[in-house]
Amino acid sequence: MPPLHDDAICLRHSEWSETSQLATLLCREHGLIRGLARGSRRERSAFSGGFELLARGGVVFFEKPTRELANITAWDLTHTHGHLRGDLPSIWRAMFAVDLVQRALPLREPHPRSFDRLAVLLAGEAIAMDGLAEYQWELLDEAGHRPDLGDESVGGDPDVVYFVPSAGRVEPARPMGSDTAWPMRRVTLESLRSITRDASGSQRPQTAEQTDTWTRAAAFLCSYWMWVLGRSIPTARAVFGDRIELGE
Repeated sequence: MPPLHDDAICLRHSEWSETSQLATLLCREHGLIRGLARGSRRERSAFSGGFELLARGGVVFFEKPTRELANITAWDLTHTHGHLRGDLPSIWRAMFAVDLVQRALPLREPHPRSFDRLAVLLAGEAIAMDGLAEYQWELLDEAGHRPDLGDESVGGDPDVVYFVPSAGRVEPARPMGSDTAWPMRRVTLESLRSITRDASGSQRPQTAEQTDTWTRAAAFLCSYWMWVLGRSIPTARAVFGDRIELGE
């Protein structure tokens, strides 16, 4: 089988031995892969000094359908995204983004849009909450879990609507007999709808009130992701605090 070449972002790495590493990569054309990079920690190797979290580069690997681990033979580092490490909120948001994508997508299934969105998110000067919300929305769409936000004429309370995660949709009032319905401010709903109209990936100048609204929107999407996955995301609490309890 010939070697595979791709553009990749390192989502996780760990020591395998004194000279080798295990790495989880999101590849643009080949999706998530987990592989063993023998000799990657040697001073002179084909691995640009080894794998680092959030780094982007060109990867060469072999894979067999019968084996979960790919054989990674080369790594050409192109971006470290080191600028994010000087901003604590941004680095936590970046770590949440890579935590999420590992849980959201299956192995070896191409999702180039998700790769591109993550690349844009990491390349910015800082990671704002609107960018994190857009990233989560794109991932929901790619994974087939995009929620139904209803139309703009939905009635009910002028300030609050309800999201029913089991149905994946917004309702104007709390449904009778529903075990779980999350209250959501309409201004938060409108922010989410704006993503569907213009998911540009650019960061918008914001007032403190708008920043708070985007934080609620991103926290809501995080809550929905955890409901879809049936488990927590390790870095969610560091990013959203108690907001993920209600996903409002």
